[in-house]
Amino acid sequence: MKKPYVYISSCHEKGGIHRFGWGPDGLLTPVDVTPLDRPMYTIIEGDRLYAVLRAPFADNEHSGVLSFQIEKDGSLTHPSDPVSTNGLVGCHLCIKNGRVYVTNYTSGSVAGLPDLLVTHGGSSVHPTRQTSAHTHFVTPTPDGRYLLVTDLGMDRIFTYDPDLSLVDMADAPVGNGPRHLAFSQDGALCYCVNELASSVSVYRYTDGALEHLADYPALPDDFKGENTAAAIRCINGHVYVSNRGHDSITCFKIVGEGLERCGSFSCEGKSPRDFIVTGDRLICTNEQDNSVTVFEMRDNLPHKLIQKLTVEKALCVTVKEANDV
Repeated sequence: MKKPYVYISSCHEKGGIHRFGWGPDGLLTPVDVTPLDRPMYTIIEGDRLYAVLRAPFADNEHSGVLSFQIEKDGSLTHPSDPVSTNGLVGCHLCIKNGRVYVTNYTSGSVAGLPDLLVTHGGSSVHPTRQTSAHTHFVTPTPDGRYLLVTDLGMDRIFTYDPDLSLVDMADAPVGNGPRHLAFSQDGALCYCVNELASSVSVYRYTDGALEHLADYPALPDDFKGENTAAAIRCINGHVYVSNRGHDSITCFKIVGEGLERCGSFSCEGKSPRDFIVTGDRLICTNEQDNSVTVFEMRDNLPHKLIQKLTVEKALCVTVKEANDV
């Protein structure tokens, strides 16, 4: 089976989406770059790649979403025109029933393009990061019925229906700053990485509602520096979290409805914004030192660094299975 194509967003004004393949030596090989102005996040749905751009419009500062056709060789073609997110600093997106949903961090809103918009209002305890609403992540629920939206500024996770009518909301522990979510394979448990608390909260998910169960620190007990957690992934019975400051990937083993920390492993870069596990590789984007690090995985843990690449302001990594194109 062919190895997946890898796409890494470079978030600066002369940036874009870097496409990589795999060489016969098992290392990432640069293929090309699709120029884009400050891509913040990318996802793949079917044979299209969607990107949210920070501010692609000349007449205002709203973010925008466009998409590309993914060809059989992995190249990105036929870009659509960007559609406004109707908010500032779009930072995450998903697709549900053919509609694009986006969170606008600075505006504290969630949009269903092109014409749905809900703006949050509220705050929490952090003196600089939680003075207003800051929506950070949107995803369909495992049962396909709802959308979950994290609000870092309000310490809440909202449940919406596809028309963005409010269904429910769950309070996160005060000061946690919920950022991104991942689900267990059976969809019964939701794992939330908390940016400000550098922790993972476990919630039980039932019919649109989240029940908070427990919190688990993502940092070693002896770490005393500043840190903000970023990305979270759930795969092969494990939960992985990236730490910016400690500059590491922390791994937890799923044990029943709880987590057991397996350890924290250096990402060999600075400020790991995103990462992904694909096959026996973990690929990590390190925003502050403009690098991408690739690790061999063994027994579900990063075993050794096998490659370090230069990508300016590397933010997001996504993959497309080559045999699925």
